[in-house]
Amino acid sequence: MALITCPECGKEISDRSACCVHCGYPLPPKPPEPNRFSVVLTSPPHYPENRKRMALALVKELDLSEKDAMDLMDSAEQKPVVLRSEMTVESARAFANTLQRAGAYVKVVDGSSPDSPEASMSSSALAKERHGLGFCGTVVAVVVGVLAAHLIMALLGGLF
Repeated sequence: MALITCPECGKEISDRSACCVHCGYPLPPKPPEPNRFSVVLTSPPHYPENRKRMALALVKELDLSEKDAMDLMDSAEQKPVVLRSEMTVESARAFANTLQRAGAYVKVVDGSSPDSPEASMSSSALAKERHGLGFCGTVVAVVVGVLAAHLIMALLGGLF
């Protein structure tokens, strides 16, 4: 956020304000930056059939070889990878949806904001983003929880 001077009263205001907070003077809207969005792969698919679908989507959309697509997914295991940038919001969402249907975890990032994760792709918030345990992890967590509850109940039952 930058500070600008109000043309009416001369006081400093945010460049993101619709009007001056001091005098109410309306500020002209900033023209949209249509090609400012990027699609970031935060985690590739883990199941082999989904990895294959993801690789085919990357081959088709990014004009990569299948080996390059697999290498790209492998590097996304370590840190998020920008797949395509300078896109409109509509095209970025369409591309992200294509990859999500293949099982990938992607994020559409607005490149115009100064605190955008695109500026530092190793940012902890983006790097840690994973979408839950998955089916097997959830089943294991429930089974362990039930076993722990039974063990606790058995120990408490012996005390009374």
